[in-house]
Amino acid sequence: MLLWGGEKTHLVQYPMRRGELLNLVAVFHSSKYDEGWNSFGDTNELNQHFAGACPPVRQLLGKIET
Repeated sequence: MLLWGGEKTHLVQYPMRRGELLNLVAVFHSSKYDEGWNSFGDTNELNQHFAGACPPVRQLLGKIET
């Protein structure tokens, strides 16, 4: 597992399916709120919050589609 931390942000990467897949979890403070677990985040908002992150983090976030 890898963890990158920044100001009010962090990104966690860990392998799944015996290393066949990587899961990315990006966490940041948002002014938006949707009840439940079935709503998707906004990739534009995600990229805004991580704009000052190091290049490897921005590269990983560029792979997120939903």
